[in-house]
Amino acid sequence: VRCTCGQLVVYLTTQTLHQPWCAGEIAMAWQIHRRAIAIYHPSFVRPSATDLQVESISHYIHEANFRLVEYGITDEFVISAYRWLLFDLVGHQMPSDIVGRHQFVRTVHTILSMKCEWSKSEKCKPDTVLISTVPGDDEATAIAGIIHGLIESRVKSSLD
Repeated sequence: VRCTCGQLVVYLTTQTLHQPWCAGEIAMAWQIHRRAIAIYHPSFVRPSATDLQVESISHYIHEANFRLVEYGITDEFVISAYRWLLFDLVGHQMPSDIVGRHQFVRTVHTILSMKCEWSKSEKCKPDTVLISTVPGDDEATAIAGIIHGLIESRVKSSLD
């Protein structure tokens, strides 16, 4: 995120905010870019106010074998980034009335048709997009492929 991402698209499912590498990506986007959009899957459950406390955040994030502080990312930093993600950013709720590929197609079309004001604090500029998935999760990788294909075809058609 620090070097190559202009806009971060955060796909929030039941486990996204519990993963330490996702916490790190979100924290770096918050610190460096402040340009992102949150996509809320119907399964997503917001962390409670207690979860977003210094005493609780390390239990909320599954850090057993991966400590973010070793990379200079403190609990306070993650809490601030999560609050930014959940309360300051423009978000998009995925439709729950359709499932599968069509759910993602509709979501991508909706996001690409937005007026590019993904963050309430800063307008975005044309730049790169980072699509990140959970390693070893075939479903997440397939979804990333769909999103990549839709964005790529939209960009190519706008250049013609």
